[in-house]
Amino acid sequence: MVNRSRDRLGKTCRMGASCLSGLLAGVFLTSCATPHRDRLSPKLESTLLGALQWLDDHQIRDRPGHGSPSRDATDVGDGARQTATIHLPGGAALEIPTVGKSRAVHNEVGSWVSEIHLFPSRIPLEGRAMVSTPDANLFNTAFVLFPCFFFDDSGLEEPARFVSRMRHLGLENLRSYQRGAAYNFWRVLPGWEGAQRRSGPLNVPMPLLRATAEAHRQPDYPAYRQALRSAGISGHDLPLPPLPLWSLLQLQTISRSRLPPVDWVEKCLDPAQNPTGVDAFFNIPNDADDTAAMAMLLQLSGQPDPRLLTRLSQFRDTGRDREDGRDSWKGKDSGAFLTWLADETRPTFGNVTEGVIPLGVNNVDVIVNANVIHAIALAGRRDLPGYHEAVRLVARCAMERHWPAAGLYYPQMMIFPYAAARAWREGPVREAPMAEAMPKLLHDLLDQQETFGRSHPLKQGAFPGGEDPTEALSTALGLAALLNLGEDTARALGEEHRYQVACDRAAAYLMRSARRHLRGSVSWESGLFFSSSFQDLAHWRSEAFSTAVAMEALAKYALHYEHEKGPSRFRIVMESGKTLRLRPMMP
Repeated sequence: MVNRSRDRLGKTCRMGASCLSGLLAGVFLTSCATPHRDRLSPKLESTLLGALQWLDDHQIRDRPGHGSPSRDATDVGDGARQTATIHLPGGAALEIPTVGKSRAVHNEVGSWVSEIHLFPSRIPLEGRAMVSTPDANLFNTAFVLFPCFFFDDSGLEEPARFVSRMRHLGLENLRSYQRGAAYNFWRVLPGWEGAQRRSGPLNVPMPLLRATAEAHRQPDYPAYRQALRSAGISGHDLPLPPLPLWSLLQLQTISRSRLPPVDWVEKCLDPAQNPTGVDAFFNIPNDADDTAAMAMLLQLSGQPDPRLLTRLSQFRDTGRDREDGRDSWKGKDSGAFLTWLADETRPTFGNVTEGVIPLGVNNVDVIVNANVIHAIALAGRRDLPGYHEAVRLVARCAMERHWPAAGLYYPQMMIFPYAAARAWREGPVREAPMAEAMPKLLHDLLDQQETFGRSHPLKQGAFPGGEDPTEALSTALGLAALLNLGEDTARALGEEHRYQVACDRAAAYLMRSARRHLRGSVSWESGLFFSSSFQDLAHWRSEAFSTAVAMEALAKYALHYEHEKGPSRFRIVMESGKTLRLRPMMP
């Protein structure tokens, strides 16, 4: 038992005028007198509030002075520093200054930064590239916002409602990703080689992209150098001189099977077929995943847009005369939702304003479908074409254990259990196929955690991340999945005790692995949450994504979320005008 008189010493702070860090620094957090006192310990409560603080502090805003572009807006106000991130062995990273217009870094107000790691498998740096590229995309910011809905700050004074502020700024940012009738992974940018506008990342230098594409198809350096000259690219446009860059790119791409095929690169660079050149590589169409995520956020925010769900139903795996091949497990005419919201029967480069489907062929990703059925069920639109077929697909993936390979864009092993279990609980997607499949998924999760623990005795409670060699994000995803699947599912299996032990151990691991910073903020190591469909080409990692999912998992753990009836979120209250506390709320 904690000595309460000792806890009270020096644990309060004065509320800062405009800084949440000042509000939370040194906060005294005692156990709440609630039915969940056994889990909502002082340390767990301070961890949850510390995670909220970290997310608030790292949402991109115009902050005073020239701060890091990981939190300070680059293109509004007085700007931010121009830096690059160098990754070192052991998970360490250095932020170093950059010089030159071609190396300028940009971010977006209201977003959270993620990082693109190109060719992450080539150099063993815990799944990281030597130099990462900061990125702004809908998916990362949306999935940081979802856990924020588990915290209600409406009882605080207006200036102190920091969670509401995060949600508002984030949603305003995400609205800018709309492209026509749906949403895109990236925002629309001016064309670089073509006249048409295109979607794409803010910080990937297009001359480097052209140089990388040429290195992928050129058999020798003289041909590569001539191709760059023909494209008007000099050494000043590149991060390295042409010869060292070509050598590095050859090293990174040799003997890698999961890279774009050379014939696809040839098509994109052939002006007779594609007048937009390398713009086509990133000019992806709107997609079902990001559109579903946006539909969910709008529904949770009380601003539903039913047109988005109708749009999803227009692109399904029925009557198609072509196949991607990497999704062959689904069979023919699954009826499920396609990834790209574009007509694959049209010429590949025929409508660049709509976007270019990679390889010119659509595909079926099971995590995309799990997110879509979640969005449809949340909106109460189970009548939409494709919903029941997608439910069967997700359930079959769990029953036959096609994950994680069935996630074409998700090399993170625990993403499928998280997405499927979240749809089951929070959609709720409770049709018969899912009711049959979720016990199988829960049993597999318990086996995964125990098997990993036996081979990694110092990491008891953690879940494996598959291609992600770190465990913070995978454990957060695994714990959230267990809690969403629920104790009733475990009891039906006769695994109630094993289930509770698994939840306790996963929560303990997350508490141990948390990064505790000055002034009380808390984060978790960036984890692998996304990849290009050519998974050796690019991985996306994000400390904000990891922190948000860990916060979600621990919040659900503290709420006893495995019980269907009970508190479903926390109210943030101020005690004595100076101490933030969490109070469980009934639905």
